[in-house]
This record gives sequence, structure tokens and C-alpha cells, in this order.
Amino acid sequence: MRYILTYLAVVFLLAFGTAIPAVAQSDDKSFLTRTIQDALSGGGRTVSIDGFRGALSSEASFDRMTIADADGVWLTLENVVLDWNRSALLRGRLEVEQLSASKLDLPRLPNAQDDALPDAEAAPFRLPDLPVSILLEQFSIEQINLGAPILGEAAQLRVKASATLNDAEGKVDLQANRTDARRGTFEVKADFNRSDSLLDLLLTLSEGKEGIASKLLNIPGQPSIDLSVAGAGPLDDFTADIKMATDAQERLAGQITLSAQTPRRAAATPDRRVRADIGGDITAVLAPRYRAFFGTDVGLKIDALLQSDGAVEVSDFALRAEAANLAGRLALNADNWPTLIDISGQVAQRDGGPVLLPLGGDGTSVNTVDLRVDYDAAQGDHIAARFGITGLSLTDLNIDTTTLALDGTLAADAGRIGRFEGDVTFDVAGLSPRDAALAEALGRAIQGRANILYVEDQPLQLADLSLTGTDYGLTGGARISGLETGLLTQLDAQLDATDLSRFSALAGRELDGQTQLALEGEIGLLSGQFDLALRGSTTDLALGIAQADAVLAGQTTLRAAAKRDENGTFLRGVVLENDALSLTGAAQLRSDDSSAQADFTLNDIALVVPQYGGPVRVSATARQDRRGWNIDAKTDGPYGATLTAKGLATGPQAALDFTADVPNVKPFAGQIDGPVTAKGTLRNGPQGWQISTDASGPYQSRASVQGQVSPALDVTFEASVPNVAPLVPGMNGPLAARGTLRQTDRGLKIDTQASGPRAARASVRGTVTGPQANVDFTFSMPDIGAFVERVNGPLNLRGSARKQGTAWAVETDADGPAGTQARLTGRVNADGTLNMDMTGTAPLGLSRPFLAPRNLQGQARFDLAVNGRPALSSVSGTIQTTNATFTAPNLRVAVQDIAADIRLANNRAQIDMTGQASNGGSLNVNGSVVLTGALPADLAIRVQDVVLVDPKLYRSSVSGALRLAGPLTGGARISGQVNIGETEVSVPSTGLTSIGDIPPIDHIGATRPVIATRRKAGLENTDAGVDPTAEAGAGFGLNVQVNAPNRIFVRGRGLDAELGGALTVTGTTSRMISAGRFDLLRGRLDILGKRFDLVEGSIQFRGDLIPYIRFVSVTPTDTGEVRVVVQGAANAPDVTFESSPEAPQDEVLAQLLFGRNLSEISPLQALQLANAVAVLAGRGGKGVITQLRAGFGLDDLDVTTTDSGATAVRAGKYISENVYTDVTAASDGTGEVSLNLDISSHLKGKATLGSDGNSSIGIFFEKDY
Repeated sequence: MRYILTYLAVVFLLAFGTAIPAVAQSDDKSFLTRTIQDALSGGGRTVSIDGFRGALSSEASFDRMTIADADGVWLTLENVVLDWNRSALLRGRLEVEQLSASKLDLPRLPNAQDDALPDAEAAPFRLPDLPVSILLEQFSIEQINLGAPILGEAAQLRVKASATLNDAEGKVDLQANRTDARRGTFEVKADFNRSDSLLDLLLTLSEGKEGIASKLLNIPGQPSIDLSVAGAGPLDDFTADIKMATDAQERLAGQITLSAQTPRRAAATPDRRVRADIGGDITAVLAPRYRAFFGTDVGLKIDALLQSDGAVEVSDFALRAEAANLAGRLALNADNWPTLIDISGQVAQRDGGPVLLPLGGDGTSVNTVDLRVDYDAAQGDHIAARFGITGLSLTDLNIDTTTLALDGTLAADAGRIGRFEGDVTFDVAGLSPRDAALAEALGRAIQGRANILYVEDQPLQLADLSLTGTDYGLTGGARISGLETGLLTQLDAQLDATDLSRFSALAGRELDGQTQLALEGEIGLLSGQFDLALRGSTTDLALGIAQADAVLAGQTTLRAAAKRDENGTFLRGVVLENDALSLTGAAQLRSDDSSAQADFTLNDIALVVPQYGGPVRVSATARQDRRGWNIDAKTDGPYGATLTAKGLATGPQAALDFTADVPNVKPFAGQIDGPVTAKGTLRNGPQGWQISTDASGPYQSRASVQGQVSPALDVTFEASVPNVAPLVPGMNGPLAARGTLRQTDRGLKIDTQASGPRAARASVRGTVTGPQANVDFTFSMPDIGAFVERVNGPLNLRGSARKQGTAWAVETDADGPAGTQARLTGRVNADGTLNMDMTGTAPLGLSRPFLAPRNLQGQARFDLAVNGRPALSSVSGTIQTTNATFTAPNLRVAVQDIAADIRLANNRAQIDMTGQASNGGSLNVNGSVVLTGALPADLAIRVQDVVLVDPKLYRSSVSGALRLAGPLTGGARISGQVNIGETEVSVPSTGLTSIGDIPPIDHIGATRPVIATRRKAGLENTDAGVDPTAEAGAGFGLNVQVNAPNRIFVRGRGLDAELGGALTVTGTTSRMISAGRFDLLRGRLDILGKRFDLVEGSIQFRGDLIPYIRFVSVTPTDTGEVRVVVQGAANAPDVTFESSPEAPQDEVLAQLLFGRNLSEISPLQALQLANAVAVLAGRGGKGVITQLRAGFGLDDLDVTTTDSGATAVRAGKYISENVYTDVTAASDGTGEVSLNLDISSHLKGKATLGSDGNSSIGIFFEKDY
């Protein structure tokens, strides 16, 4: 009813005030009506009025008024008539002859508007001006319809009323009756005549079962209710009888009496005594759980004297219940200051148990409550009070003891200025919230104190305010002025928290540091005006967010000032700064003319994102006009990146332009090089906000987004890259994607198609949010050979994901070349756990990217399940292979016919595997790997007669047993014994030439495919300067015994030797250390048919598979002793000739072979000498050969074999820059001479003359590729 009367009053007052300007309006809904509607609407409320008439007459009316909120109309009022005397307002009188409505519909109560923002302007506080008299002859609403949401069921009523208030009398007559099937009446009649002080009062409420009152009061069983308050007579001798009954049973009864008595002081008006005695058994109207508190007999007694001078004396009052008693005396003087306070109260059960208090909610109980207040002006000005609670138990909080105490003075004699001053202390002990996080934050105890000073007609002062907990506290003071100022309050408060970590659990993140905040200024508690200044600081503030913690380290200061008055709200001097950042800002907020400005600087983004560096600066301004807020913001980031936004951001005409520009994304995206730009607009139209954005990036990439973003998302997007080769090395071709995102009633719907290199296709379609979300996806590629070596053919994948409760049900099928098939089914749960089954077959070549340059070929069958977190430890099932092949080019070995059976269960993989070595022999691996942590393994490896071959270097067979134990991620150890069978090491031969080894070649301008090819061949150093042995980390530890007692043969370059021995290999697989070697058992060295016995020989390994050899033979000559030494890596050993006495190597060799000096040998012996050197030196190298070539002054010296098998020596020399000649002489007497002429870089001429008379001449065109 209060809502209705308020709206009606505003409607007619506005109508009267705006009627004259509206006279000229003649449209369907006049200026006057629109003005009233606009004035009443707002804050989520829409008022509509139809058929308004009579604004300038004494009778105004309208046909219909509705009030609606976001959920629709909640009040409808029809056929409203106001017949009133407008001119009486000028005399301070409100005279209404009729205020009536035919119908009022109230289907529900209005929605709360708690989230509505307050006006920027604050209205000053003013007491209302009321008319001196009121006359309402007739008020009526013939039909009121209340909706079921209000009372639990629909109800229909009729209301009639009249009222008179003036200097002579006051009358009220109100009747409300239910007009539906329920019985219910409510009547108020009051008539007071000032001349003879006669009062006639009648208040009755009578309802049947399940009536309005019993429902609103939530009385158990919703009984019938009869309530009456009745009395008649002069105020000097007046008695009012009070009765309440439910279901015809009296529950409460009593009397209130007024009587006159002679005034204590001379006065024309008598003193009046008021007595009240009301009591009964009200258990029937109480919830059962509160009956123990009230019991079966509750009562209230009051005996008070109202003196003629305004003083009040309550000589006795008592409120009693089963578990509560409050009694005492109270006296106030003529100035309403206390002269006597003697009050005591207790709450407690007789058995000492907890008492449930009738406070509603889920229940509040105490063990005891004690109250005591003592003050007697006749005994002095001391006042003391104490309020204590033990065993307080709330829904979420328990407190052992709570104590509030007052100790002070009160001086207030009548006619003198009253004064009160006291110290208040507050103590809470045993604080125990049920929320562990809140308990940690608050601690177990809180103490507080304050000094209160009040002098009559002066502000109330709170000084020395202190509230202290563990590691935190609040201090300060306040001055509160009177009602005439709107309770203007002056504040000065400071909050200190010395250890924010105690609030971590409450905040849900790891907090740390210290903070101090101070607030000073003034607040109008009733007007809403304020003028405040805030300052504070934090020290080493940590929020549990690494990026925020980095910028908040050290000292951070905050300053701000805010003011709100009738002109608006003003925020000024906002500063937040420390060594890492600074923020400044200001704002002026008014209803239609506001502005704001802010600047933010982050000195180095590396504090937030360590991989980048440089400052970030943001500058923004905003200004409000009649259309809305206009903003202009710019962000300058590292590496020249900028982001801007400008335009109208609010209102129906909003249009916002934004840009993003990054000169080069390389600092952000590593290998991607080039600029990124984006431009777009956001516009508010009839359908909502629309976006249009275009972006371009490196390698001619493009992207766009178009469509609606609110109130429901409906956009299309496109993205393309002409060639992905710069992004994905080894892959060429375009990538493009396009699709739509649309918000529907069922959720966010996506429809996307993509195409990529090698004719790849992908699509995603479905609803990705909401309880009925479902998504279908596909992927296809005609040939995966570009990614998986030796596997050609198409790959097709199709699947779906459907929301089931809080989980996603996934089904996926895939088929590919070489019999590849896979099926994945199961659930992805909301907590991230999986319940999935996977079955199928797959080519082992898919492992190529992870094993290169090693290769695994064949087919694997798998039947797996994942239950739990997505980790190896959650996987169970089997993986099997047959006829698989593993090749390791750097080890020159392949394992064929691999049969593997891997069983996964209980965080463990059990492995059984057999295979055959490509050159002979077998391999067997058995054991287990724990699929958690560092993947600890225990594997037994057995090899039997495995043949290892390097065609140019060695051939051997190996047998043995090894054990791999320990974590596979690093730290495992390989131990065991290996026996080497018959082994032959060949010392290779090369041509005798002066050219030597091919020097290192730098490839300039190599393309990505060339680099990829060289990398696969092991010719490309991807990390220059990095030790390749250190690249794999520490590797696995080694402790392997290698036995070879004999049958290790070394042959080549005239050597024929047998060795035997043993090695112990330790260290790691990255850096092997060998102890031991293979020593000479027997052997010889053959040169030009001469045989020399070896006196020393050994083979050692120095960290790789190429052995290091040393062989020495000693023989006497006519001039002394000669030693031939062959040593070095087996693939490139060095040969030296030593003699005693010492001589040049060519002289030593001539003495060794012919017993002569070099100058004394014949041409044929020189030819034999060169051939012997070639045999020993491996057809090349330096040393003796270099000395011979240099001694003869030749550019080339080579020993070859002719087509007839004769030995020949070829000598060549440049006779000019472009003319080269060589002479070949064979041991069978034949020979030839050739002449070569370089005509140009690609054109050459050649002529040859042989000893047999044949000759030739030719021209050659040559080009290198």
C-alpha cells in the first residue's frame, strides 16, 4: 500500500506542477504524461500511464498505470480518480474528497535494484515539510488482486478508508476485506477529540485458517487468527484490552491503562501513569525450536509515570520468559537525559545447556548472556555497564566469550548542558569460524577500545579507537554531528596489516607482505555527501601471481582524494607507484557531463613476461556528452608495438575504432619475421554491437572477423597463409580457415572448415557450450608420406564430443595407410580426468620425427585404456608389434623381425621383445618400466652372436647379457658382460695423391629443403659451437666388461696381426671411459715381399666405435736398426720410419728395402720404393710421400695400376697458369704423355701421345652442379 500511495501522490503532484506547459499538447500521449512517466521511471523501473485527464481541474483521473521491471509488469492500477481542493494547499491543508481506483493487480513484488549505481550528485539532507492538516473523505480500491508469489497463493481484497487530521481532532477509519473464498477482515477505527481528551480505539484482525497474517508471520499450521485492541474513554482514565487467539484458543491477553494524577510540580497539565500487564502462553504461534526459550508463560509488565514537564519515570518494568529475564528501573529528566538507570538481564537455561535465540536464520545459540547497567545521578555521575556472552554459536562461527564494558561519567541536570564521557572496551576470545580460511585470517582473539564524548548540542566524538587482531589492527577516531547536518561525520582511521600471509586461504591464493591504509575526511551519513582522502602503502606485496608479485615488490604507495556533493563526484590525485610501475588518474562524474583521465606505465615488461623487454605505456581519456562516453586510449608496448581505441563507447550511436600495430613480431614469435597490423570497428546498431576487423601478418597472412558480438555473438572469421613453408620447415602449400561463431539458446555454436598443404582438410561443427553441447570434427590428408617415411596413403579422422552432465563423451575413428586404424572412445571429466579406451593399429614409422636419424618401421597393434589424470601412470593395456625393423645408421646395425609385447598396468610397463640383427645374431629385451616420475626401469638385454660390420673398417660378432636399471629420464645405469667373437679390423687404403682430404665446405644461401636434407644426412651442424657429446645431457652410466681373449685380427697396409684382451667400459653413454685394451698375440708386416715380425701391438677405444691402433716392428740393417710404427685411428693411421742412428724417413726406407742410400737406388727401385710407401701410407697422406713429391719438384705424384696389371708411376706439373702436363711410366715399359689446356672456366682442351704410337685430341665442356 505504501508503494501505491507514493506513486499516486507523485503522479498528481507532477500533473499539477507541469499542467500549464502541457496545455498546447494534443498528441496521443501528451507532454504532461511523458513528463510524469519519465519522472517516475528509472533504476530498472518503467512506468506507463494511459488516458490522463483533468490536470487543470479539481478532478483528475487516468485509465491505467503500469509499473514494470526487467521481468515485466508487476503493478497495474485502473480507473483512478482524484477529486481534491487544490487551493487548500496554499493554506497548508490537504483536502481530498475522493481518491479511488476500480482495480489493483499486484502479481508479484518488484525486483530489488541493489546493483543500481547511485547518482553522481548527492542531495543535501533536509527534513520534510508536512501540511498542518489533512482531510481524506473517501479512499477506496474496489478490487485488489495479489499474486501467489507474494503470499504463497493468490488473494483478492477490497479496501475503503477515510482520515482527518487537524488541530481539533484526528480520525482514521480503515476497512480491508477479502472478497475471495477465504475469510478475512482488518479494521482500524480511531477517534481522538482534543477538546475533551476522549479517545475511542478499535483494531481488529480476524482470518480463517491459512490466512494472510498466519502466512506472513509463518505461524505453524497456519491457524485462524483473532486479534483485538479496544478501548474508550478519557485519557485520564483509559483502559485498552488486548486479546489474541488462534483456532479459538486464547494465546495472549492483557490491559494497558492510562490514569491522571496530581503533578509533582505545579503545572496545568496532570502527570499520567501508564501501566501495562500482558501475558500468556504463545507456544502455539512459535516455531517448535523456540518454545524452550519462551516457555508456557511469557509476560510484560510496565509501570511508568509521564510527568507534565516531559520527564519520564519507569519505576518498574519486567520482561519474563522461560530462558530470559529483563528487569529494572529507568528515569529521564525534562531534557530527556537519564537520571537513573538500573537494568539487569540474563539469558540462560536452568540446566545450564545452550539456549537457542529467536533470531531467525539457521539458528543462534548461547550458553549465557548477562547485561548490567548502573547509574544514579543522586549518588554521583559515574556510569558503568557490562554486556557479556559465553558460548555463542552461529551458523558459521563459534565464540567462547564476548565482553563489552563501559566505564564513564554522565552529568545531565535538568536545565543544564548534558555531558557524557566513557571508555568502551571490547574483547572476543576463543574465536573459531567453521571456515578454516576465515579462522586463519581472524585469529583466535580480537580486542578493541574507544573513548566516547558527547556534550549536548555538540558532535559526538569517538577518540582513541582501536580494534586489534593477530597481525592486523584498526585505529583512529570520528566526530558525528547532529541530525540537522545529515549526521555529518569526520573520520580519521588507519588500517595496518603486518603479515598478509594469514589472509592467503581466505583469498584463495598465496598472499604475503605488509600494508597500511589511512582514510580521513568527512561523510554525510544521510545525505551521501563526502570529502575523503586515502593514502596507503604496501611492502613486498605478493598476490600469488608471479607477474603481479614482480611489479609489486618493494615499497608501493597509493594516494587518492574523492569528493561528492550536489555538483557531482570528483576523484582527484589518484597515484599508485613503485619502482616498477606508476598509475595516475582523475575523474569528474556528473549525470550528463563527466570526464576521466588515466596514465599507466610499466617500466619493463620483462617483470611480467620475462622473454620480452621494454616499457609499456597506456594513456586514456574519456568524456561524456549527451550521446554517451567518448574514449581515446593508446598503448605503447615493447619493440614499437602500439594499440589504440578511439570513439563513442556507449549509447545507441556508439562507434569505436581500434588499431594494433607490431612492426616486427620476431621478438614475440621467434622464427616468424615481419609486421602485424589490425584495424577494426565496434558499432552499436539496432541489433546490438557489430565488429568488423581485418588483420595482416608476416608471409602475406590475412585474418578477418565480421559480425555481431552482443547481445548474442554471431560472427564469421577467416584466416589464411599463402605458404606455410616459413612456419613449418619441410612443408609447402597454403593454409586457410573460415567459419562462424554463433550464440544460440543452446550455447555457442561453431562451424569451421580449414584446408592446408598436401590437400589436407579439417572441420569442426557443433555447439561448444551449454548442457547439450556437441561437436563433430574431421581431418583428412590424401598422402601422409611427406611426414612419415616409407608410409604412403591417405589419413582420415572423424569424431564427436558430446556433453554428458559435467563431462564430455568422445568418440573418434581414424584410418590410414598400411592398415592403420584407431578408435578412441570414453569421457573427459570436468576435473580433467579421463576415462578413455583406445584400440587400433599404427605404422611405427610415425616415430620418425622423434627417433631421427634412427628409424623404426613396421606395424603396432594397441589396446589401451586411460583412467585418471592424463599421464603415463593412468594408462593400461597392451601394445604389440610383429616383423618390425629398427635401423641406426650411426651404429651400422639394424634389428629385424622385432616381436614386442608391452603390457601396461598399475603404473608399470612390462616389456618382452625379441629381434634379429640384420647381419646375423639375435636380441632379447625383458623387464619393466615404472610409468611415474623419472620412469625408473629394470630391463634385461641379451645379445647372441650379433654381427657388427663397417665394410671399410671392421667385422665382429657380439654376445652377452646387459642390465639397464634406473630412471630413463637420466641417471639409469647399464651393466653386464659382453663377449666378442672373431673380429677383423681392416686398415683401409686410399690413392696416393697430393690433394689430401676435402676441406670443410661452407654452404652459402642454402634453402630450407637443402638444410633439411643435410640435417637428415648428419651434415648440418644445427648448433654451432655446441659439444655434440654434451647435447644429450649426462646420459646413462656404464659398467660393462668386454672380453676378447683372442681372434681379433688387424689386416691391411701390409699388416697381419692377431690380438686379444679385455676392456671395462665405464663413464656414461655421452662420455665413455675404457680401461684395458687388446694386445698383440702374433703378427707380421710385409713390404715388397719382405716380412717383418711385429714386436708390439695394441687396440684401444677412446670414446667411440673407431679403434685406436699401434703396431711396431724392429729389424736390423747394415747401418743400424730400423723401426716401422703404424698408429692412430684405424680409419686413418699414421706410418713413421725410425732408425738408429737417426736418418730421414726416405733414407731409412731405402736402407730397409735395398740396403742402399736413396741416391744409389735405380729408377725401378725408386718405383718399388714409392709403391711400398703407398702400401704403408694407405695410398695417400703426407710424410714420406710429401718429401718425395717435393724433392722432385712435382705438383702431383701417384702410384697406380694399368689395365694390364703393371705398376705405374704418374708425375704431373703445371707449366703455366692454364697448361698442365703429366707423364705416366709403367713397369712393363709402356707410358704416355698428356697435355691439358684450360681455355675458359667451362671449356678445356686435352691431347695425349702414347708409347705405342696412339694419340688423341679433344675439347671438353664441364660444369659443376
